[in-house]
Amino acid sequence: MIELGISGSIQEGIEFVMSKLGTEVKMSEVFTGGELVDSHAITTGKGTQGAVKRFGVKLTSHKSEKSRRHAGNVGAWTPSRVLTTIPMAGQHGFHKRTEWNKWIIKVSDKAADINTDAGFRGYGLVKGEYFLIKGSIQGPKKRLITFVRATRPNKRYPKVAPEITYINK
Repeated sequence: MIELGISGSIQEGIEFVMSKLGTEVKMSEVFTGGELVDSHAITTGKGTQGAVKRFGVKLTSHKSEKSRRHAGNVGAWTPSRVLTTIPMAGQHGFHKRTEWNKWIIKVSDKAADINTDAGFRGYGLVKGEYFLIKGSIQGPKKRLITFVRATRPNKRYPKVAPEITYINK
């Protein structure tokens, strides 16, 4: 369950909510093939990591001072404090991120069209309505993802869904 804002006037919003109250809103009612959407989700958590994995800092030379997998310098003398922009160890992943302009290829409720005999590895069988998107989506499998219409749509994508001729099972 998730709470979302509704556009339009207050009266129109109340009427819309009352008409949908207690019912299940299907993806096919909201999205169609060929549309661009933005996805909001929490990325895969990796726990506490060092500066090399977290920020891509290069390893220091074997002749350098003490440590090999740390930032070479933690800042200037003035200001005499460590700035927040200095790459240091800390939480990596499990952050809310937005992916812009994901192209919906297909929206369907016929799970037999894409299910393999054994299901998808690490997920299982698709049982309900689904949609196919071009590209990757942030976060691990089965994590909640919120899709909204593209707030800054890219003009290079056509407004129609591509024709799918073959799905590798």
